[in-house]
Amino acid sequence: MTSSLKDSDPVRQRTRQAGGARGGVGRRPEPSRPWREVVAVATAVVALAAGLGALAAPTVPSVRTEFLQSFTQLPPVYTELYFTQTPTIDGTTVSVPISVVDHDTGTKLYRVRVTLESDKGTVLASSAFTLAPHDAAAGRKVVHLPLRTGATQIRVTLPGHPQTLHYRIAGTSIPSTGSTGSTG
Repeated sequence: MTSSLKDSDPVRQRTRQAGGARGGVGRRPEPSRPWREVVAVATAVVALAAGLGALAAPTVPSVRTEFLQSFTQLPPVYTELYFTQTPTIDGTTVSVPISVVDHDTGTKLYRVRVTLESDKGTVLASSAFTLAPHDAAAGRKVVHLPLRTGATQIRVTLPGHPQTLHYRIAGTSIPSTGSTGSTG
């Protein structure tokens, strides 16, 4: 038995030939949408920039400091003691730039002691002075100590406070005035 695939209804045949029951005859083709491509590319560029920024951020000192402070719980009241720059040796003088910052401790004047020591802890040169930081701004000073043979370490203390700094000079002693140092 064979069946005919032709439709006997002439109206349905005309509709099918014209493009379907929903009026496909007068339908325009889909317009191209270039803005979709622009949005996709712009999204990719923004995502790439954000990713690169997130990778590069920890290499910027101020950003690294913000990250550290955001992940480290600092007490509401504390004192900062730090080297403003790396200590240097110039001829027969060791220059030690330091800063003290008071964060609401109420201390108006800080006693500071800077010593140049041997590897056995013997004090070879020292300087004591006071610093007065104001309104959470650093009190700064560059201390100049005479260079002594056998000096291996710079130590900075705030008598009466727990903060100390240590700076190890390269090598076991200072053989000449051209040496460099490293923190340690």
